[in-house]
Amino acid sequence: MQLIFAIAFLLGGLAGLIWCFILIWRSIDSEDWEQVDCLILLSRVENRSADSSSYVVVVEYKYSVGGVTYVGNRVRWLRFFISKRAAHDVCRKYSMGTNAKVSIDPNDPSRSVLIPDIPPAVYFFLLAFGSLVALSLGTILSKYVGF
Repeated sequence: MQLIFAIAFLLGGLAGLIWCFILIWRSIDSEDWEQVDCLILLSRVENRSADSSSYVVVVEYKYSVGGVTYVGNRVRWLRFFISKRAAHDVCRKYSMGTNAKVSIDPNDPSRSVLIPDIPPAVYFFLLAFGSLVALSLGTILSKYVGF
């Protein structure tokens, strides 16, 4: 039974690490995307958890590329914020009716992001999922492989 739990935690940790690396890759890739002007159409903070521990900044913006108008809603690659203050700061920066710059994918202008940087919470998740993988792997190797 302990082996099943160790394997489940190992797989969960590996899935979490893959998710983190995808977020990092998207962030690094989008830092080089072209930036165009956009108009913020909607901006608000929503609480997405029962215990008020995570918040989402809901933003809609419109921008034009090559004469075609698009509507986007991605603030950053990691959608939620752990800090209520950070979420409200972003909401104030991108308040309704203001103009901003949005990064657009050169291969698909319908893909866009307002803040293309690596979200700080990703480093916490890397540490947490990496620790989960290390502990699970250590348990499996020591108990069942003989290391």
